[in-house]
Amino acid sequence: MLDMIRAKISAAQDDGPLRDHLSSTLGSPDDNVISEAVTISRRYVDSVPILMEQTIGAAQVTGGLEQIAPLMEEVGHYLLQDEDLLPDHLGLLGLLDDALFANRMLEVLSATYHQLAGVPLISEDLGPANRAAAAFLGADVASTISGAVDQAVHERVAEVQLQAAAAQGYSPQPGGNVGGTFEDQAGQFFAEHGASYGGSADIDIYHNPVW
Repeated sequence: MLDMIRAKISAAQDDGPLRDHLSSTLGSPDDNVISEAVTISRRYVDSVPILMEQTIGAAQVTGGLEQIAPLMEEVGHYLLQDEDLLPDHLGLLGLLDDALFANRMLEVLSATYHQLAGVPLISEDLGPANRAAAAFLGADVASTISGAVDQAVHERVAEVQLQAAAAQGYSPQPGGNVGGTFEDQAGQFFAEHGASYGGSADIDIYHNPVW
């Protein structure tokens, strides 16, 4: 599954629709801001299979793979289907909503482990990058994705919580393949340009946490 996801991401080179979309959601900023947002979006999408692999590996170590496997399968299905919230023929834009679904799911799982076991499932803090992706996509799309993640996790949360509680003493390995600079870049962009997003300050992808 991960190889198929990587291949699909590699094939999505067209960033034209994303640039047009960002002009709207970011309030028609200058070309430099658009280009920076496109770069962050590309790195964000590229991070998905890396972070999925880290999460699956961590779940294997803690003995919780069986509990999160259905959620990983749902992430994979969302990533691989062509016609979803933003169709994949839109190039990088068509994969950005998929990436937010995936990375928001991984953030929820990691936060559940952090709350109950004292450590996150993966070392990356996906919050800043997920908030930036939500702002890039716009409030309607981001809210729909957040609701879908909440619903999916809610159906499995009791089992995931049980496994997280049993994972006391687990220590996540640094995710060197993603690197802190990516999360820092997304967070800095959000801090610098968030005030000019044209209403995006109201975007809240954390409206109904399920853990």
